[in-house]
Amino acid sequence: MPTPRDQELLERRAGEREVDAIVAVLRAIFIALFAISVTLGSRTRPGSAPLLYGVVAGAVYNLLVALWYWRGFRLRGERTVIVALDLVMFSSWIYLSSDVRVAYGLFNFNFLLVGIAALWFDWTGTMLTALVASFFYLVALSRLDPTHFIANTRDALTTQIPFLFFLALVVGGLGRLQRRERERALQARALIAEHQERVRMAQELYEVLVPAEAPEMPGLDVGVRFRPYLPAGAGDYYQFVRLGERRFGFFLADISGKYASAFVKVPLVKYAFEMACREHYDPGRVLEAVNALIYEDFQPERFVSALYVIADLDQGSLVCAIAGHEPPLLVRHGRAPLRCDSSGPILGMARDIRIPVSEQALAVGDILVLCTDGVTGARNGKGDEFGDERLSELALAGSGMRLGGQQLADRVFSAVENFAPLEQRRDDVTIIVLRVDHLAPPSDAQRAAVA
Repeated sequence: MPTPRDQELLERRAGEREVDAIVAVLRAIFIALFAISVTLGSRTRPGSAPLLYGVVAGAVYNLLVALWYWRGFRLRGERTVIVALDLVMFSSWIYLSSDVRVAYGLFNFNFLLVGIAALWFDWTGTMLTALVASFFYLVALSRLDPTHFIANTRDALTTQIPFLFFLALVVGGLGRLQRRERERALQARALIAEHQERVRMAQELYEVLVPAEAPEMPGLDVGVRFRPYLPAGAGDYYQFVRLGERRFGFFLADISGKYASAFVKVPLVKYAFEMACREHYDPGRVLEAVNALIYEDFQPERFVSALYVIADLDQGSLVCAIAGHEPPLLVRHGRAPLRCDSSGPILGMARDIRIPVSEQALAVGDILVLCTDGVTGARNGKGDEFGDERLSELALAGSGMRLGGQQLADRVFSAVENFAPLEQRRDDVTIIVLRVDHLAPPSDAQRAAVA
C-alpha cells in the first residue's frame, strides 16, 4: 500500500503527464494548421518548398515526442530540451519563409511557446523563452530583408516583441499561481491521507488494547458501550479480568489530556494493570502498584483516574477501590442507588499513595454501573450536566424493568447521546453495567454466621 508521500508523488507525476499530453496535442494542431496553409500557399508563392520541408520535419519531430510520452520514457531536463527544440523549429520556419509578411505571421507561433513555458517553468523560464524567441526572430528578419532590416526591427521592437513579453509576464504569473495552487492541493490531499492512515492505525491499535465485547462471566450479565470523542483513539481504557471460576475484576481508567496525548499513554496503563493483577489480590493494592509503575512516565503533566472492582459471586461480595474516579453506582431493586464512598488520590501524581477499599454485599438482581466522567459530565446546549441524578434514575428504572446488562448500557448511552448534541461533546464515553443473575448457594459457615 503506497504511503501518503508516495501517493503525492504519483499524483504529481500524473499531473505532469497530463500537461505534457496537452502540450503535444497543441503542438500537433498548430503544425497541422501551418502545414495546410503552407501547402495552399506553395501554389502561389515561389520558394515555399524549403518551408514545406521544414514543416514535414516538424511533424516528424512532434510524432517522436508523442511516442516518447506514450512509452512513458523520462529524461532529466527533457522539458528544457523540448522547448529549445520548439524554439529552433519555429525560428527555422521564420528563417525559411520567403516573405517578411509570412515571417510576421509565423512570429505568432512564439505565443504558443510562451504558453508552453508558462505551463512547465516558472516566471524566469517564461521570460527567457520570450527573449530567445525574439532574438531568433530578429536574426531571421536580417536575412529576409537586409535592406529594410532597421525599419523591420523597429516595427518588431515596438509592436510584436513587446506584446510577446507582456504575454510572457501575464501567463508566467498565472502559471506560477496555478502551480502553487496545485502544490497546495497535493499537499492538502497528502496530509488528509496521512491523517486518515494514522486514524486507521490508531483504531486498529485501540481495538487490540481494549476488549471488543465483554467475555462470558457465569452469574453476571455484562454490558458495555464505548464512544471515543475522536475516531483516532481515546483516553478511556477498560479491562475485564477473570480471577477465578466465579470471581471477576473490572478495571476502568480515564487518562488526562486530549486526543493523541492521552491515547499514547493507554498501553502503559494497560500493561501496568496486567502486571499489578499478577502480583496483588486486593483491589487497593492493585491500583497502588499501577501508580508506582506509571508514575515516572506520567510526570509532570499526566494523571489517571481509575477504579477497580472485584465481584465475588461465591462470597456474594463486591470490593471497590477508587482513585479519583467516578464512584460505581450500585442499584438494588426497590431501593435508592448507592455510591461506593471510599476514594483515594488519583494515579500518577505522587509516588507513594494509599487506596482504601470498601465492600458491599451482592444479591441477585443487583446492578452495578461503572462509567467515566464523559457520562455524568456531558453537557447539553444550555450548559447543564447530565449528572448523577439522571444516571441514578435510569439505573433504578432499568432495575425495575429487569433490563439486562447490555440493555441498560445501551439505554444509558442513548440518553447521553440525546442529552448532549454532537457539538457539545468534549470527552470519551464509557459505560459498563453488571447485573447479578445468580449467586452460589451459601455455605454452612455462611448460614451459621447469618444465624
